Amino acid sequence: GPSFKDANTIWIGTDDGQIQLTRDGGKNWKNITPPNITPWSKVAQIEASHFDEQTAYAAVNRLRLDDLKPYIYRTHDGGATWQLVTNGIADNQPVNAVREDPVRKGLLYAAT
Repeated sequence: GPSFKDANTIWIGTDDGQIQLTRDGGKNWKNITPPNITPWSKVAQIEASHFDEQTAYAAVNRLRLDDLKPYIYRTHDGGATWQLVTNGIADNQPVNAVREDPVRKGLLYAAT
């Protein structure tokens, strides 16, 4: 998704489990995929933060692997590191989208 803070920053996810980032409007891309995303994972959606350009959230599902667990990854450092953030979501609820509340920092909405 495009950054809310910088028009040249764009985060993308692929249906083969990769996350890419550009900071120059698409001229150059960097693979910033979290190391624990397995092949056949699908990055269903990426949400850039409303509050800073280093933060983004990625909704990942592994339905093709018969894995129904939720996977939402968060980075605060432009994709250098990622954390799994799924507290409060049942283990059998795959995630198809994630959105950050534009007013209340830290509040996420997940589509399961």
